[in-house]
Amino acid sequence: MENEVFLKQKWEVEESCVQELYSEISFNLHFEFCHNGHEYFITIDKDSGKNQIWVIYDRDFSDSKVAHKCDWDIEPREEFKDLPSLVFEYKLKNDGRSIAEYCCDFWKQPRLLVPEPVDENQRRKVWRH
Repeated sequence: MENEVFLKQKWEVEESCVQELYSEISFNLHFEFCHNGHEYFITIDKDSGKNQIWVIYDRDFSDSKVAHKCDWDIEPREEFKDLPSLVFEYKLKNDGRSIAEYCCDFWKQPRLLVPEPVDENQRRKVWRH
């Protein structure tokens, strides 16, 4: 019964814009949400042995091995060099849209008007010159 609720749940994004979603994830360094039978966990991996990378884990509620777990150790994960890449390139399972596309559709905003999120580190570098 509980799994059926998770399998049908749609992600209800807060009323804001993609830039604010991006800023929230960047500020908290993690973000978790459920959508179409999957639970997603976004975080930054500082211990990967590489430069800092952004990671998204995908928990499929139809898989009994992981459906009721508390930790994120055997779920599939994908790595991205930065948060904008993750938000604009990762495709939600059972949906096919990127996180940015889903948010635009949810907020009824044209996808073409969404700016690429600004990397604060790049902004600081530009302003120093």
